[in-house]
Amino acid sequence: MTGTQTGDIVDLLSHDHEEAEQLLSQITNAPPDARSDLFWELVPALVRHEVAEEVVVYPTIRKEAPDGAAEVEPRLKEQQQAEEMLSSMEKLDPASDEFGQKLTQLRNDVLEHARAEEQNIFPLLRALEHEEERAQLGARYEKAKASAPTHPHPKAPDTPPGNKVLGPVAAFADKIRDAATGL
Repeated sequence: MTGTQTGDIVDLLSHDHEEAEQLLSQITNAPPDARSDLFWELVPALVRHEVAEEVVVYPTIRKEAPDGAAEVEPRLKEQQQAEEMLSSMEKLDPASDEFGQKLTQLRNDVLEHARAEEQNIFPLLRALEHEEERAQLGARYEKAKASAPTHPHPKAPDTPPGNKVLGPVAAFADKIRDAATGL
């Protein structure tokens, strides 16, 4: 998922949500034998988005929003569930019925998560940050996405400092894995 030209964190997140929805729609509507390529496009897009939120967005909300932790915790749990689902789906044949069932659940969960962020997190970002600060957060978010892992690591920490330390190691391992498997 790529960002928009404004660099505003809310615009970047919105754009990622739109791209995820499009990819999920494409893969859900694809015939079973055509799911594989779309799935392998979806996985790094979702993982990078989630990791960048965990590194940039959620710490900002925790620190600066009134009762920020209460807003962040449910989103982290949703992302954890999505990572676990993606991890299990990576082991399945994309043409299988089991994959199709999990895909439906993943699509529903991801779209529900995105709507919750749009309703709860986006207004907090707009209220807490001025335009220049949102652009700075956007730049940090894009940088975090670029260096994030490309596969789910559901057992990895999703809060600082653990995610900042282990994230680059996981990203490096994922790049080696992707090169070896031709992804």
